[in-house]
This record gives sequence, structure tokens and C-alpha cells, in this order.
Amino acid sequence: MKLDKYTVFAITSGLACGVVAAAAYRRSGTLSVSSLKSLFKGSRALGSGRCAHWVTRCSDLKKQLTFLEEVFGMRVIRHEENSEPCGITCNGRYNNAWSKTMVGYDTEDKRYCLEVTFNYGIYSYTPGTCLLNFAVAVPDVGATASKAKQLGYEVSNSADHQPGVSITGPDGYRYHLICPASEPYFAGRAERFLHVTQRVADLQASLKFYTATLGMTDVTTEYPVQQMKTGAKYGVLCYADGIEQPALVLVEDGVKPVIESFEGRHAISMPEATLRQVYATLQTGAKELIVHELQELNEVLGVLCIFIMKDLDGMELCIVSSETFDKAVLAAADWKGPDFQLRRKFLDERAPKGKRGLSS
Repeated sequence: MKLDKYTVFAITSGLACGVVAAAAYRRSGTLSVSSLKSLFKGSRALGSGRCAHWVTRCSDLKKQLTFLEEVFGMRVIRHEENSEPCGITCNGRYNNAWSKTMVGYDTEDKRYCLEVTFNYGIYSYTPGTCLLNFAVAVPDVGATASKAKQLGYEVSNSADHQPGVSITGPDGYRYHLICPASEPYFAGRAERFLHVTQRVADLQASLKFYTATLGMTDVTTEYPVQQMKTGAKYGVLCYADGIEQPALVLVEDGVKPVIESFEGRHAISMPEATLRQVYATLQTGAKELIVHELQELNEVLGVLCIFIMKDLDGMELCIVSSETFDKAVLAAADWKGPDFQLRRKFLDERAPKGKRGLSS
């Protein structure tokens, strides 16, 4: 059998052990969260990763935060204002001041969250077709949907090929509601972000890319994704030591994945040794997937290694070294939101006459 460069990387780095172990367990029956934790214990090899957050765009910050807080019970973890555009395009390819607000349920070293980026002077975003939805655990699907309706948001009985209730929130982002009590797989799980659904052009190629290149584990046969409608194919990935992290659900449905600024990027934290090996592999065999080269940033709590890459469909991924990232984000958590009065002044001083008073 001929091995491609992604599979060779997985084997030589030891990152494929979680995949092999999972395959063995598949033959033995159904897995629960507890049995999966046991399965993946000790399978880190050089060190696996952790899905940290997803970067989203926002055209009205107050509206977005109100939605996330009142509908899902999330909180602002930290907020920062930036007078210059990000050198590695965290705010997209916009040459303007911007802000980012980390929103979720706990500190970023422990739990997944959303990075809500706001670009001053940008009043709307065009959705692409690649990012489909965020699946969030809620105690009562009906009550959550009712609250979203009260705030004026669309609620539908489908979630991008999956049966179930979904909400279309600010700027067109969709949220799939799942009640953990109805699915034993999620029993006792603390993480409320369950998965992110992403469209891909070639499911098998994408599964191979994420498992071989980034060390994720294929848990398609275990993860409780309800049967896809309209004949769509799907696969599910997560990190070997992170069953309580959100999974990545990849969907191939014949629609071309189109990447817009709306899609943002996915942030993954991993040990520095693993990060450097991933980067070296890309440099030698897939340099075209590197968006921003590896940087070593001297932070107060240590050196943060970071680079930006993209997957086979062009979805961007921010890869950071966990040793410093986890300490830095924990230290930065102050649970303070933005100063909307100052933002209003800043916006209106720079906005054209017809745009004053818009956004926040």
C-alpha cells in the first residue's frame, strides 16, 4: 500500500496511535464519554492538541453579546481593543482598528469559546458556505428557542442536514441546539460546545488531512450525529485526550465550500514540540498551506509559538503552543466586557454621516 505524506507524518510522529486505538474499540461495541476517556488515556505520543476557540466576525458587538448571554448564558471572559490591524490577520484582511471579545462558559485554558472580532467601519459580512453551525448543549431546547424568538431571531427545525432545532443569530451564524439529557454520550460532560460543523469538498481527503497532519482522531462511528438528510456524508474528529472538547463534524454534500471572512478561523492549542513538527511537515511537503509563518512571541509568561495554516478547503487554522497559551489566557481572564460608551464615540467620530449611530 502506498502511503501519502499526511499518513507518513502520522505514523512517524506517533500521532496515529489514537486512531488505531479507536479502531480497536469500535470492534468492541458502543462507547460512552467515560470509556472514551479511558481509551485515549496515554495515547498522546508527542502530544496532541486542544480545540481552543473559533474566530467569528461581528458587525454589532452589543447585539452579538446580548444574544450569546441571554440565549445561551455565555459570559464575556475578556475584551481587548486594538488600534492597528492584526499582523497575522486575526481580524480578517481589514486595515483598520478592531476589537476582540472572548465569550464562553469558563476560562480559555479549560473550555472552548468564541472569539468575537469587530472591525471598526465594517457594517456587514457576507457568509460563505464552509462554516455551517456551532452545536451547543442547552438544558431545555424549547426554552432556548423561545428566548431566541423573543429577541427576533429565526428558529428552524433543521441544522444543516441534521434534524433538530437551530437558531440563526447575529451576522448569520447558526447554532444547533442539543439537550445532553437526551443523549447518553454527553452525560456528565462539562463542555457545552459540542461540535462545529464544517463543509468540505472531499470528506475522505479531509479526514485523512486532520488525522495525519494535525493528530486528530476519527470518532465518526461513536459520535452521536443524527443521520444526515439528503444523502450528505459526514465524518467526526476530535483530539485523543479531549473527548470533552468540541468535535469537528465535516460534511460533504456536493456544495462547494466557499471561504469568506465570515468563516473566521479555528484556533488549536498543542504542545510546542508537536507544533514544530506539524510546521516542519508543512514546510517540506505542503508549504502552500502555510498562511503566516511561524513566529516566536516573547510574552510575560513565556515564549508563544504561533503560525497560521489552512486546510484542504482553505479554512484557516491558528496553531499556538499550549505551554504559554494556556497560562496567558488564564491570566488575561478578567470577565470584563467592552466600554460601549467609548466605542460609540470612537465609531461616530469616524463614521460617514449616514452610518453614525449604527453598530456598537
